[in-house]
Amino acid sequence: AKAEMSRLYVVESLMTLTGAQADHRLRVPASTVLGVAAKLALEVLKLSPPAGVDVSGLTTSLAKIADTAQVDAKWITMCAEDMVRHKGQAVVMAGHRQPHDVHLIAHALNAALGAIGQTLELHQASKSWRSSEDRFVALWSLAKVLNDGNVDKLVILGGNPVHTAEADLD
Repeated sequence: AKAEMSRLYVVESLMTLTGAQADHRLRVPASTVLGVAAKLALEVLKLSPPAGVDVSGLTTSLAKIADTAQVDAKWITMCAEDMVRHKGQAVVMAGHRQPHDVHLIAHALNAALGAIGQTLELHQASKSWRSSEDRFVALWSLAKVLNDGNVDKLVILGGNPVHTAEADLD
């Protein structure tokens, strides 16, 4: 009864299913996404500067990148205010096609917003998937923890094991 509604902000260049479900969608050219991420990071740092950390060099670099994006400042401010207001509950995700710099800014935003360890759980990358035996063992292990009820939420990127896994994995 006291649950708050989640909000979804999306910055994208093409319409996606995620964007179609967004509460607040900002359509920008693909070349502008990095600048928008930088503007958002600057606004979050302005609203909630990290205690005891000198971020002047970072803000200078972000400002140079942010200058490349001409977007609605009100949208950026509204999004940043909402994220800062929900520190420890917000998470920032960069699409898999976004450049490395966008992913770095998203990670920095997650750190600034207290998402790491709260709404975002980081894991060490798995070893190489060279052999099909390694893939089978990893998938079998995943099936076991799922069937044991030890997973609350699971996000899978780039595949669908329901269609590609061995049938006896259940």
